[in-house]
Amino acid sequence: GKDVTVTYSVDGGEKTEGTETTAAVEDEKTTRVEFQNDYTKQTGTLELTKTIKGDITEEEAEGALTFIVQAENGKYLGKDGILTDKKTELTLADFEHEAGSDSYTLKIENVDLGNYTVTETTKDIDGREYTVKYSVNGGDQEEGSEAAAEVVKNETTTVDFEDDYRKLAGTLELTKTIKGDITEEEANGALRFEITTEDGKWIGKDGKLTDQKAELTLADFEKISDQNYKLTINEIEVGNYIVTETTKDVNGNDVTVTYKVNGGEAAEGDAADFTIE
Repeated sequence: GKDVTVTYSVDGGEKTEGTETTAAVEDEKTTRVEFQNDYTKQTGTLELTKTIKGDITEEEAEGALTFIVQAENGKYLGKDGILTDKKTELTLADFEHEAGSDSYTLKIENVDLGNYTVTETTKDIDGREYTVKYSVNGGDQEEGSEAAAEVVKNETTTVDFEDDYRKLAGTLELTKTIKGDITEEEANGALRFEITTEDGKWIGKDGKLTDQKAELTLADFEKISDQNYKLTINEIEVGNYIVTETTKDVNGNDVTVTYKVNGGEAAEGDAADFTIE
């Protein structure tokens, strides 16, 4: 685990690198031959790269991801290249990163030679699922959060992790049935719907959340029969929502509104609470 450099000098002369020399012993004189060994620890470099893709912000990622690098003898490797008995966690704050980039890099130099295990620990982020893949020294990607890597003398060993985040999403299907003494034109002009979240945001027909009030009308629905309309909204983030129908008065008509969620019992009212799972 160490390199050695040997130098020698004869009778206090200039030091020369080598392990063998000649010296003359003269009558009634002392000939001095001095050897010096200089030992240097053999080391390599471990470079960790983290790539983050998908529906996650830099702030969320930096708060969720940590790494542990452990040697075969059970010791932990710090960002300074020193092994210690104390558990050492590396975070994305220890990595170099350009704002707006999806990649983070940490180069650990002067690492003792040997085999190491690099483990990524990923905290759950509400409303997200993720996959973790890794590769070592540019090899094939494998799915998993634990990579084995060997640090070799005077070489750089690379371990690349890639996380791909996806927002958990579901589908909302609204159906509207209109009965009684009202024309299609009157219904189209009278009926409005709002879908809101618990924190006061709105959902449009594209399934995206917005801070601006979004109203849906029967024109956004597909007419499936004379009295029935349907609107399907895909890729809605999981969570709790409220659908509210706002019904304008139609001259001379009383209106009763009932609703059902997931085929349950009908209830009278113009607002329905439900959960996207």
